[in-house]
Amino acid sequence: MRTDGLGSRIWFSGLVIGAALALVLMNSARGGADGQVLLPIDGNHPASVPADWRPLPAGQVLHLRAILGLRNTDQLAKLEADLQDRDSPLYHRWLTTDQFISRFGPTAQQIHAVAGWLTSQGLQVTASDIRERSVEFSGDPATVARAFQTTLVGDGRSYANLGDPLVPADLAPIIQAILGLSSFSQNAPAGAGEPDPYPDVKIPGVVGTFFAPSDLYTFYDEKPLISGGNRGTGAPDCIAMAENNDVDDGTVAAFNDQFGLPPVTLTRVLVDGTDPGLDADHSEAFLDIEWGHAVAPKTPIYFYIGDFLTTLRGRSPTIFVG
Repeated sequence: MRTDGLGSRIWFSGLVIGAALALVLMNSARGGADGQVLLPIDGNHPASVPADWRPLPAGQVLHLRAILGLRNTDQLAKLEADLQDRDSPLYHRWLTTDQFISRFGPTAQQIHAVAGWLTSQGLQVTASDIRERSVEFSGDPATVARAFQTTLVGDGRSYANLGDPLVPADLAPIIQAILGLSSFSQNAPAGAGEPDPYPDVKIPGVVGTFFAPSDLYTFYDEKPLISGGNRGTGAPDCIAMAENNDVDDGTVAAFNDQFGLPPVTLTRVLVDGTDPGLDADHSEAFLDIEWGHAVAPKTPIYFYIGDFLTTLRGRSPTIFVG
C-alpha cells in the first residue's frame, strides 16, 4: 500500500468521489413499502401546476397507460443510417411491423413484468399490446399515488402529478412513460432572450392575430434552416401520413397561397380501395398536411387514407424509418 503524499491524495480523491456517487444514488432512489428500490421516470410530470389545486376525490377513477421503451437502440440507430445509405446493402430494405417489434420492441416477458408489478400495487390491468408497447391500467387516485410515490392534485376539471412517478429499479429501464397521470397541458413561459411566444401574423380583412408557418419556424428554431435553403428533400424521400379522411385540394392551396408556400406534391393511397371523403367535424387531416408541408415544403407527402387504427394494422404495413 502506498503511503506517500500522492497515494494519499489518490485515496482521498477516490473516497470523495465514492461518497458523492452514493449521495446521488440516495437522492434519486427511494424505497418502496416492500423494500424495493424505486427510481423516477424523469420528466413525467408538468413543470408547474396552480398552487390552489387540491387532492383528487377518492371516487375518481384514473385510466392510465405504461409505455415501454425500445430495445437494442444502438442497433436501431445503425439500421436507420443504413436504410438511408445508398452504398449499404440494407438501403431501403424496410422492416414490417412484426419485424420491427421482434428486433426492437419490448419482449412478452417485459410486458408481463410491468403488468405483474401494477397488479401487485392494487391497480387493475385492463389491456396490453406488444405492438403499441403499452400496458393499460386503472385505479383510484390514492392507489395510483401510492403505487408511484407521487401526489395527485386537481381543480375538478384538470389534474396533474406533482412529481415524477417512481417504479422498481429493475423496471425503470423498461418503462418509458406513464400516460394519464396528468390531464394538464401547459406551455413553459419564454425567458429572457427567447423568441416571442405569441403569434403575431395578421390576415387582411380578418380581426385578430394568427399562428403561421413563420411562427413555427421561430418557435422551433427552424429559421436558420429555411434561410439557408434547406426546405426539405424531394423524391424518393417523402412524409407519410395515416389519415381517416381526405382533404380538399382547394383549401390546402389557399393555405399555401396565404403564407407563400409552394404547391404540395400529394399522393393519395386508398388503403381499402375506397375514399372516405371529407369529415366536416374534424380538421386533423388538414392540419397534418398543411403544417407538414410548412416544415418541409419541398418534400412530397403520401396520404394513406382509411381506418388506420384497424385496416392499416391488419395489413401489417411497412415501417418507414428516417
